[in-house]
Amino acid sequence: YSVKSDYVKPMKNGRIEAGVKSSYVKSDNLVDYQRLWQNKWVPDSRNNHFIYTENVNAAYLNANKQLNKKWSIQTGLRMENTNTKGTQVLDNSTGKRSYVSLFPSAFVSYTVDKKNTLTASASRRLQRPNYQDLNPFTFFLDSLSYRQGNPLLGPQFSYNYELTHSWANKITTTINYSSTQHVISQIVKQQRGTHNEIITFLTIDNIARLGNKGIMITAPVQFYKWWNMTFSGNV
Repeated sequence: YSVKSDYVKPMKNGRIEAGVKSSYVKSDNLVDYQRLWQNKWVPDSRNNHFIYTENVNAAYLNANKQLNKKWSIQTGLRMENTNTKGTQVLDNSTGKRSYVSLFPSAFVSYTVDKKNTLTASASRRLQRPNYQDLNPFTFFLDSLSYRQGNPLLGPQFSYNYELTHSWANKITTTINYSSTQHVISQIVKQQRGTHNEIITFLTIDNIARLGNKGIMITAPVQFYKWWNMTFSGNV
């Protein structure tokens, strides 16, 4: 369920935008195995019932303005309040998480001449974990390995920077850099079993940091009036 409201105020050579949004999600995941025992169907030990709820409340404010014929700017700030709760029904264990995050952004564009335009941008973003990765249910892969979710898994945050050059609105070159913290990744762990055997299991966790640098070039080409192609390369 979600509800939102937006406001736009036109101004001379620009405008101001603001808004609020609230959303609510409930995921009810039931694994219900039945085993035939003495002509009766009885619950299996692999059963699992995981209920996950998520409430996100957000507000934002954006402003953009054309300063003159060459310069234009846009800035924004978004605030999010996230509240989550995961419940394992079988053992009545509950994990809760609540946090507030700020996401600023800024864009600056400069028109060099009729054919060349430069744009610089910076922003902060987040990626929340998938619901299934929060489910601590044990899924057996074979006799000595299994997969298990992590109810303590948190979101990952990234800072993104871009510098873009556009020539005649045709050839676009972008240099980008991003830095991500608390990276959500699948990892392999091991533990000792009841008979001292080594059991391997896969799980999800927030680990380390990730840096990414790249350059991308995009160029549309028109061979004929009826045939257009776009070439792009990314390193």
